[in-house]
Amino acid sequence: MEDFSGFSKQDFTFFIGMPQEYKRVIKKKMDSFGQKVYNALDGQIQTSFKRNKAASIKDELPRALYSIGKAYEDRSKFQLCGLAITIELMQLSFSAVIRGGSFRDHKPMGILYQKISEEPERFLSLLSSYGREYRFTLFKRAPAKGDKIKPGSEKWLTLSRFNLGLVNYEMVDYILAVLEQEKLPGIQLSYSLNPADNLVGDPQQLIEQGAKVLEDAHRFLQYAEG
Repeated sequence: MEDFSGFSKQDFTFFIGMPQEYKRVIKKKMDSFGQKVYNALDGQIQTSFKRNKAASIKDELPRALYSIGKAYEDRSKFQLCGLAITIELMQLSFSAVIRGGSFRDHKPMGILYQKISEEPERFLSLLSSYGREYRFTLFKRAPAKGDKIKPGSEKWLTLSRFNLGLVNYEMVDYILAVLEQEKLPGIQLSYSLNPADNLVGDPQQLIEQGAKVLEDAHRFLQYAEG
């Protein structure tokens, strides 16, 4: 594994034109950073999420992604859900992602819909525990290329985004309404740093912060799956 020395301004501006010669640099850097963050995670999370890697960078998806997911042999309905580290033009993000099915299915989105519907107080309590540094995003899954979603080639179209510094029952009603309307919805709970943040250039502190945030975000996955 290559040493990780932090992210530079060039790592973010790469996504303006995405020069071919720099793709390899970003992928290697994400691979190194992601692995170090993964190694710093709680052991129980590592036991549940054994499939971790940096994805190939594609022209149609201006981002670099390091995914932390369940092993392929795990037959859980939550196979498509997990943790992620993403670098884009304007941010470096750490998130928990829930996707799979619709509100009518006995799949992640349907299971989550039912939990929220039956116990909105519990859902609100969970969201309020994160605070204003976290965002809750509702998105629509769509093919990154062509007319069919394929593994590793999926884009997320933002429908709504909330700052979790203020949550209320109106927000819950809205979330349920969106899940009812969308055929392939998804949810992302995330914490982001911008390129000007000193933390992005400090490798050790960034690794520690990344692991801390992902462990915190993991609570959302536990709520959905538990």
